[in-house]
Amino acid sequence: MAKIVRVLYRTLRIAVIVVLVFKVAKARYYADVTICFTPTAETGTPRYLTIHNDGINRPTTCNEINRYHRDSCDMESGIAYHYVVMNDRIYKCRDEHQKGTHVLNGNTANIGICVHGDFNKTRPTLTQQILLIILINKLCYQYDIPKENIRGHKDWEQNNTSCPGDNFDLEGLKKWIITTR
Repeated sequence: MAKIVRVLYRTLRIAVIVVLVFKVAKARYYADVTICFTPTAETGTPRYLTIHNDGINRPTTCNEINRYHRDSCDMESGIAYHYVVMNDRIYKCRDEHQKGTHVLNGNTANIGICVHGDFNKTRPTLTQQILLIILINKLCYQYDIPKENIRGHKDWEQNNTSCPGDNFDLEGLKKWIITTR
């Protein structure tokens, strides 16, 4: 009986994610802004996903984040992340095979996903959580990334930060991730 319940629960989760994917695709929540960055070295097949927040509690744009990274943080390649999840849309800012600049000593084969907001002060919106779940499922499926390799910025050694924030429930989010492993 317990096995049947687990199978039904997993099937229901898959169905919910599929419905959300189609709704998001239909609503055009995805935008490509790859013009934001200067291409960097290729890093091979992604093996990790790292979740960040931008620490900003006001409306912003990917181009504003790009300018900040380029001008204030001395990042010549511009925006550090591969994806940015705003309040209503996912922006692709860098090709997955291009090396990001979002984790100290950990950017090789690592896709950086930034969620807009300061999650030490607030929580991600429901829309942001749904978009993030969809994006992570897509990337985990595409690159065969196991759940164990989905991390917060603070989970990397030598990164003295609370990012993605104390109010960001990464373990709760991982329950919605379906991987092949």
